[in-house]
Amino acid sequence: MAPGSYKTEFIQLLGESSVLGGTGRTIVVAMREKSMPFSFLVGDMPTYKTVVQLKAENPEMFESIVPILGAFHQQMSYIYAVYKRFKGSGIAETLVAAGVVVEGSVDQALRGKHYRRGIRCIMLWRETLLRARLKRILECEEQSEVDRSNLEILRNALTETQEVLAGAHNDLREDDDIKNIVNKVYEKPGTDMGDFWLSFLEMIDPLVQNIEACHARNGPEYLSSTYDMLPGLMAYDNHDYGRWLPDYWAMLSSLSDEQMIFFNDHFSQSKTGLPYSCQPLDLWIETTINLNSKLKLGWLQLLQNEKQLFSTTRNANNVARVKAAVKQHLWCKRRNRKHVECQPARMKKDEQAVQDLQSCMADFEAEPFDESNPALRSLQSGLVASPELVRDFEFALQDGRTQAETMLQERVFTKTKTLTATIHKNKRQNFASQQIPVSSGASMTAAHMEKSGLAALMDLAEGSAGIIKLDTVLEGRVTDECLSMYKVDGSMRKTCKSKMLHLFNRDPAPEKPQNYIAIVDMGLVWRLATPTPEDRETAKRDGSQYRWSDYLDKICNITSSRHTGVRLIIPVNDKYDGPHGIKADEHDRRAARHGHIPKVFPKPEDTFPGAVEFNKIMTSSANKVRLQKLLKEHMGRQFARGSCEIIYCEGETSTNLSTDTVSEDFGFKQLEADTMLLSAYAKLRTENCNDVVVLDSEDTDVYVQAAYVSHQLQGVLLIKHKNEFISCSAMLPEQVADIIIPLHVITGSDHTSGFYGHGKKKLLQKVITDAEARGLLGHVGESLELRDEVKAEMKTFVLSKIYAEDVATCGQARASRWHRMKKKNTVRLPPDDDTLEDHLQRTNYITYCQSHYGLAEHPSPIGHGWDMMNGKCRPVRHTLPPLPDLLTLPTHIDVSSDESSDDDDSEMSASTDSDE
Repeated sequence: MAPGSYKTEFIQLLGESSVLGGTGRTIVVAMREKSMPFSFLVGDMPTYKTVVQLKAENPEMFESIVPILGAFHQQMSYIYAVYKRFKGSGIAETLVAAGVVVEGSVDQALRGKHYRRGIRCIMLWRETLLRARLKRILECEEQSEVDRSNLEILRNALTETQEVLAGAHNDLREDDDIKNIVNKVYEKPGTDMGDFWLSFLEMIDPLVQNIEACHARNGPEYLSSTYDMLPGLMAYDNHDYGRWLPDYWAMLSSLSDEQMIFFNDHFSQSKTGLPYSCQPLDLWIETTINLNSKLKLGWLQLLQNEKQLFSTTRNANNVARVKAAVKQHLWCKRRNRKHVECQPARMKKDEQAVQDLQSCMADFEAEPFDESNPALRSLQSGLVASPELVRDFEFALQDGRTQAETMLQERVFTKTKTLTATIHKNKRQNFASQQIPVSSGASMTAAHMEKSGLAALMDLAEGSAGIIKLDTVLEGRVTDECLSMYKVDGSMRKTCKSKMLHLFNRDPAPEKPQNYIAIVDMGLVWRLATPTPEDRETAKRDGSQYRWSDYLDKICNITSSRHTGVRLIIPVNDKYDGPHGIKADEHDRRAARHGHIPKVFPKPEDTFPGAVEFNKIMTSSANKVRLQKLLKEHMGRQFARGSCEIIYCEGETSTNLSTDTVSEDFGFKQLEADTMLLSAYAKLRTENCNDVVVLDSEDTDVYVQAAYVSHQLQGVLLIKHKNEFISCSAMLPEQVADIIIPLHVITGSDHTSGFYGHGKKKLLQKVITDAEARGLLGHVGESLELRDEVKAEMKTFVLSKIYAEDVATCGQARASRWHRMKKKNTVRLPPDDDTLEDHLQRTNYITYCQSHYGLAEHPSPIGHGWDMMNGKCRPVRHTLPPLPDLLTLPTHIDVSSDESSDDDDSEMSASTDSDE
């Protein structure tokens, strides 16, 4: 396109009363008096459209005025387009669970309202996905020693010199193997789940490039990133920025050489003079004029003294003179100042945040690029996407790219259509709009459930002329499910359990144990032994297929290699065929993702199934029982002549594989391996065994129980963490260890739900310093039956310590929180009394079983928060019905929030808050 050849066509007429019309004439007069060849007028989208209209109406008068769409508002609009696609996918819940952002701000941040906070959340999420993708790729890619050395140098960015870091970066940038790995990152994995999350990287890359261009004041990079934004904006915002951004890009591409040079130097500016610190000009406006205009008499003060607009800027010439004078008269070293995002404290904080996000994904069992579980589902709740939703996700960006090309061809280049011609708004789907079956048998979205509940609540409380009080109404649920503890489909809200371990003392023991006893969680070994693509490729290179015998050999090798110098190994497995499994509800939800699950009778010589098929057959308890039997036989042959003794524990019976004898010495009538591990340890101590005992498990539940039991029994108890051994008695002070089990269970564990927006780490910090909080949990689990006084203390803990409400009842706490909410949403309310009652029953039962580690048989969970439904043990979520749904929603209720907000397509206000 020739410079200056592009003209925007506009047929709508603007009234003479336009404020910008007067501003434009003032600018024209100033340009004439100052002999300026042109001027740039920067603003948001409404400003840009108005200037384009003015130029169309008065082409000669306003010919030299160039409208510039501020990059800050452009980025916020693009962030909102990303939010529309990934709303309800679990990003918000995972960020909250990882402690990156608080639950009251996460939705506004991801919408683009809180700019800096939103950018940080997006960048951290992008880094987490890139690491997960690279992890999968590097499992079957071998890196050269040179590449490994250079990568290690970059990992030590805080200790290496700039020259060394730059050299390593340049070597990697020119390395063909690294280029190949980068290309593989953006290759579609071929699964619905992997392709969906890869599209996040594809959408975010233009935004990252645009931000980078503004920071570095790189005009060509800004222009190319603007073009790359078009498909995403056309798919999810085609009636606003998607309509106008192609015209804006074409106008910038056709600027004259003189105008382009000026644009490249001034579309973003630095306030401080530091490198990589430039900001878009419209962001300057938001942090000066708009900031001061929000104060009382702000505009009046600005009109009286416009110099205060420059109070946050520096005169570069004066600063240079002062620096030169100081350098001339003083022998001082120049301070090496770094950008705020490169400060060591910020880098450490962000690295910890990425690790927390990875831990959350592991706790939620939501690995984005796991080929063994390809079904597209939300991260936190595990809700499987419908075929229609998968199809919409698959073609949305492709359709947006096609629409962008059509827009450029018809309305920008050939002008066969005008820009203002009708464009039908795209109706795209996301997880939040998916209809979900609920307990009543109907299907609804989270927003529908929330609106119905709010309507019923307000009508009862306000329409009764004061007869019914709000706290009375809020004693019960106002939605089908208590959304602060359960998802719309009734599944439990998961929480990031591993974050609690950050407050545990996990310093390694000074000496590694010798001649010790190891109690091994076989569930961990099964996961570690899952064949990688490299294992399968190695078998193919040998001219054979990967077989069940290879998998069994790998399990045995991992078990023996993790423990050297051990005299006794006690592998412990879950009892998969138990009649009253308290995880039956969770297992059924997993199995529902796969449809038909075949019965498998594995033999060592049979070919091992693919990743997807293996994950499918492992959702069946019967298949696990058969595999467990095969594994026990194989381990018996492998360890028959070994130097250490092997006692395989599988529920009620145990087998000494060294002597092939069956006994009940380490038999426990329990359903969970995490409790059997500690029961086996207690069995050893009751038999006067004084050897060092090492637990081998990565489950947070095991860490919690070990911290408690180590203070109750004499003897040295260690737990293996990677290649180190941690003393369990040193992990927590004794007064905290005494109540760590009920604290862990009540705030969300494998068998209980968490509370929305309330993470474990902050609650543990509070309990460590709060003796009253510890006292409220001190009697939980003392007896199987939940006593009224213990229940009252547990309820007080939930209301006063978790929700910070100093009231006596759930209704009062919910009413108090309701009155303080600016945007009404039941997901942030404390749970209702009926729902909390069953949760406390489950908490007491689990605490009783885990704190009474000497029990060989656990009591039935039926009647303690669980009940038999259709022949299976299911958690009781509530016993009373919700308030009746009404037909209409009061107009004064705003239901926009994390889970129930409707899309708002109006122009977004700017907010440049500080980071969390």
